[in-house]
Amino acid sequence: MRSIPDHLPLRLTGPRALATLVLSCAILLTGCSGPGGSTGASENSASPVPEGSPGATGSATPPPLTAPTGSWTPPAKGATAGPTAPAAVPTRSAALHSPVALDTRVTVNLVAVSATTVKAVTPGENSGPAVKVTVSVQNRSTAPIDVNSAVVSLTADKGAAGVGTTAGNSLPLKGSVAPGATAKGTYIFMLAPAKGRQVSVSVNYSAGEPVAVFTGRTA
Repeated sequence: MRSIPDHLPLRLTGPRALATLVLSCAILLTGCSGPGGSTGASENSASPVPEGSPGATGSATPPPLTAPTGSWTPPAKGATAGPTAPAAVPTRSAALHSPVALDTRVTVNLVAVSATTVKAVTPGENSGPAVKVTVSVQNRSTAPIDVNSAVVSLTADKGAAGVGTTAGNSLPLKGSVAPGATAKGTYIFMLAPAKGRQVSVSVNYSAGEPVAVFTGRTA
């Protein structure tokens, strides 16, 4: 009987050979598959990034910066950078009972300036000596003028100021004055003493319009 050389490969037969073959195939298939056992594309592969989004590889070129076209020169040393006070309102002065014809074709006149005594009637009013001023506004223009914003004030000598009051039946200017018409208003100013007092009465018949100033002594 011949002996089998020990250098010849061992040949398996039967069930043992079949098991060995199955195991070898399984090892080969595992080595061919990707991580996680999937041979297809990875589920975590990145989706395409729309152009212009933060993750895009390309970006639009920003427009070039343009130099300012304006110029500014600072004020000279010691000079102001702009107006510091409102523009002066045109003013015309006259004696106490002389009419003032303004450039707006409006004539302002003090019909009467007299000392009086008023009695308080409603809360907030005071009783005592006062100056009663009656103002007339004549419209010589071709358009109506609004006197609802008319302001009349009174100052006196020695720095005193008349205090406007509703006592004494004051009837301020109001409404609109038609062309060719004249409106009147009455103003009461508390002032002690009031009789024979040197006063200055300022009349602004409408906001922003020229001012008429009258000076003289009360009757």
